Amino acid sequence: MLREIWVLVKTIALAALIALLTVQFVVQPTIVEGNSMEPVVSSGERLLVNKLIYRFTPPQRGDIVVLKTGNNNPEYLKRIVGLPGEEIEIRKGLTYINGEILNEPYLKERMVGEYGPYTVPTNNVFVMGDNRNNSLDSRSPSLGFISIEQISGRADFVFWPVFELKVLAGDQGR
Repeated sequence: MLREIWVLVKTIALAALIALLTVQFVVQPTIVEGNSMEPVVSSGERLLVNKLIYRFTPPQRGDIVVLKTGNNNPEYLKRIVGLPGEEIEIRKGLTYINGEILNEPYLKERMVGEYGPYTVPTNNVFVMGDNRNNSLDSRSPSLGFISIEQISGRADFVFWPVFELKVLAGDQGR
């Protein structure tokens, strides 16, 4: 009997260790707070964030990413719009990358305001929420360009609520 209990304890400990390492280094569930990514991702939805992807491939335009902004600051969920070395400008509600209009079919509505032109620094990206008129993002001096090291992972999948299941990786905007 004691031997069977010991086997059970070891099995549970091993499963807990594997789960902990998976969440720490591979994939992490995250709850969306706020509506800056609507209509693609809504507040209260739960995502799986791929924490391993950017060890093998650089961030791409269109990726929806989780950003770390500091020890006591919240994490943000935003879409990568501009890559290192690209010129970003917003005129008359349209986003321009290196002078070309960016096709953004995922936007909730046309954006208000002007921005730039600015060049994205090396090892940085320019991010915006899909709900552009209600998003704290790279257009704001308080957030600005995002260092690639601040990206904790790519949001790949909405798994809750069940009727909202969807794949986010490879989303529009590339």
